Amino acid sequence: MFLICHRQFFFNHLALGWKKPVAVCTRGMMFRRAGPMVTRVIEWIELLRILGVEKIFLYYYDVEEYLMKALRHYEARGMVDLTQISLSGHRASDSLLQELTWKNDVMAQWAHDRIMYADCFYRAAQSYEFVAVLDVDEVGGGAAEV
Repeated sequence: MFLICHRQFFFNHLALGWKKPVAVCTRGMMFRRAGPMVTRVIEWIELLRILGVEKIFLYYYDVEEYLMKALRHYEARGMVDLTQISLSGHRASDSLLQELTWKNDVMAQWAHDRIMYADCFYRAAQSYEFVAVLDVDEVGGGAAEV
């Protein structure tokens, strides 16, 4: 999924000229056995940084230790805003139940994604000119004058 929202459609009262360029929102990550995903996520963050993204809002259910260490590094640098989330009800405390629900219940996955996107958008829309919704395997294109 790739979606970019221009903040002026929603917050016209903000002063013109005051803006940070781009923020990115992601869906919840669940990489309990990340393996090569550690390198891919780091490459993705670095590529977005090179393309001018100022902040990435990352949501995660459960991630492997080495990936979390890398994400904490980017959080300390101010590039990433990490938010841990969980599924509702009896599945919230058991990471195995979370993973099974994540893989088997598409409607629950869809509903949780929408909550994360809304949270991210409302956190980012007042400070950033553009807010893009990307998965960790997607990259947005460059901006051009239209």
